[in-house]
Amino acid sequence: MAIALTACSRSPADVSACAAPRANWQKPHCIECGLETPRISFEIDRNSNLYQNGKPISLAEMSKQLGEIGKIDNPRIQVQLETEMGASCTTVERVRDLFDQHLQCGEFGQCAEGIKDVWREWPVPPGTPPS
Repeated sequence: MAIALTACSRSPADVSACAAPRANWQKPHCIECGLETPRISFEIDRNSNLYQNGKPISLAEMSKQLGEIGKIDNPRIQVQLETEMGASCTTVERVRDLFDQHLQCGEFGQCAEGIKDVWREWPVPPGTPPS
């Protein structure tokens, strides 16, 4: 009896975990829990395809969109990055670099990375005591 496992067909170099999200970025929180700032989502799927709010987008178009978003100051838009396990770490880092290049990720907490559904019920960022 032969069993074929297609998930095991990737080379070991493609299976490693990417670096953790950047320390000065937020985790998505308080999604749909009342008054919140506008939010835009970019996604990277397991095949390293890029999406904006679920619609396919090129890296060049993503860079252009991030540049435009970065110019908006009031209200400042929170930009969310969600990556799927198996995405190319090179692509993930390239997208993170674009976020840092165009947005105010550190100073104003404009960037967030994580899986939205995991954080949907959290009213505050993990590790932050409730006030």
